[in-house]
Amino acid sequence: MGTIRTPAESPNATLPLDEADEHSYPAVRARRRPLAPEPRPLLYNVPVRDVMTHEVVSVPKTATLYRAALLMHRHHVSGLPVVAQHSRLIGVITETDVMRLLNQNIGPSALGMLVLPTSSGTLAQEGLLGRYRHSLRRTRVGSAMTPDPVSIGPDATIEEASQALIEHRVNRLPVVEKGRLIGILSREDVVRAILPTTP
Repeated sequence: MGTIRTPAESPNATLPLDEADEHSYPAVRARRRPLAPEPRPLLYNVPVRDVMTHEVVSVPKTATLYRAALLMHRHHVSGLPVVAQHSRLIGVITETDVMRLLNQNIGPSALGMLVLPTSSGTLAQEGLLGRYRHSLRRTRVGSAMTPDPVSIGPDATIEEASQALIEHRVNRLPVVEKGRLIGILSREDVVRAILPTTP
């Protein structure tokens, strides 16, 4: 089995031919087709308004931290948007903000313990919880919230929202239209929209 080459081609650019064919066909240069980029999932182009949570639990800045903590516990969320008149977004209050006020590194799981009455525990533990609750009841959300939070518009895409969640290291984005809070987009909402509904 031999190979034939054209003078302009290097030895590495030829293909082997059968002896019967080596005088009939010129050597050809081996070519590789570039791999086409994989198409982006169309779901990344879905607008935020189609996947956001529309029913938003929020608090005014005049609410107590105890009220905010109670709402977070009841609705199983780790943060709440803070709104002024006409649903204008002015801040966000989170479990971390509550714990920071108490100067306790006991984790978000303690939120229920702080807002729910307990029937067991030592007198010392009950006294400590009582002092925590007193602090939460006398502190207003406005003094502990994060002002001017990162938000997103309802016509932004899921891809843009995902980038914002990662870049700003937040778990949720308030969705604002014409200055009004109209929804919340969480990481869970994004994952639910992108992943298939069946395994």
